[in-house]
Amino acid sequence: MSPRTPLLDPAAYFSRRDRPSLRSAAGIVTVSAVLSIALVWWFVDRVISRIDVAGAVRQEAMSELGGQFLLTFLGVYFGWLLLAVVIHFFMWFAGADRWFGATLAVVGEAMLVSVALLPLSAIGFYVVLGQVPAEPDAAIDFVEQFNRGSTGLLVVEFLRVLWEAAVQAIGLAIVHDISLSKTAIVTFGIGFLLFLV
Repeated sequence: MSPRTPLLDPAAYFSRRDRPSLRSAAGIVTVSAVLSIALVWWFVDRVISRIDVAGAVRQEAMSELGGQFLLTFLGVYFGWLLLAVVIHFFMWFAGADRWFGATLAVVGEAMLVSVALLPLSAIGFYVVLGQVPAEPDAAIDFVEQFNRGSTGLLVVEFLRVLWEAAVQAIGLAIVHDISLSKTAIVTFGIGFLLFLV
């Protein structure tokens, strides 16, 4: 029986006749975007509620944040498209024999890794949340420090990069009939570059 997701056995998953699926990829990207935004919304709401400020200030901060979430949602789709374009460009030079939609679908379906690791990210945010000071100036300093990188969340992100690049590399090798070494160089290279940015 072939696997239902690419998480544990991407080779068997992408070898199925009905894979990769652009419809599944779009659904996974949507779920990833919605759940990520929900997690960040929860975190920001909890941070603001811990800070000793007036209710009106808290409400204003959350309303301003609402517009950012729409941009973030659209940004996830744009990022998916842009990543697929860059990867497909390299696949084309390596002799890819399928159209761009196949690359777009593999990259989108590999984003299931982000969804799978979301609970670890939630735990990381929860741990950080307990460290937010109540005094507004100290809280601002803390959030600025947090934006530079929390160790636990960086570990989860690094794990995501490795796992997602592996799924992408295997899927692209099968779908485009290119050697795994070539696709791995591309997906891990781009993944590491994005991690460092």
